[in-house]
Amino acid sequence: MRLAADPLTGAVPVPHPATVRRLLARLDGDVLDEAIGAFLAARARQPEHAVGKRPALRAIAVDGKTLRGSRHAGRAAVALLAAMEHTGAVLAQRQIADKSNEIPAFAPLLNTVDLTGLGPVRSRDQRLG
Repeated sequence: MRLAADPLTGAVPVPHPATVRRLLARLDGDVLDEAIGAFLAARARQPEHAVGKRPALRAIAVDGKTLRGSRHAGRAAVALLAAMEHTGAVLAQRQIADKSNEIPAFAPLLNTVDLTGLGPVRSRDQRLG
């Protein structure tokens, strides 16, 4: 989307929020997420090597969250499952089906993540009271 600069001031106008909202509503969320994730992953800092030539192990956390403000009349709230490195980089995320939980979406989510250098897999559901 290229906008022409104002001929008098040289300022480039910002699209109206409604225009951006309509554009984003038409996009496939999973494809957009993959494209942005690949862009950020290509620019992410690689983990430092440990002793010798063996690379440092990576840690990935997977958690689900319900998006605040996404519940509307006749429509359930949007729930997402995300995989994130401990460096803060989100590796992948998927929307969880309505009336479901995180378990069925876990394997498809990890299928989109490069698990090279990942240590032993451990599962831990931590509930803070």
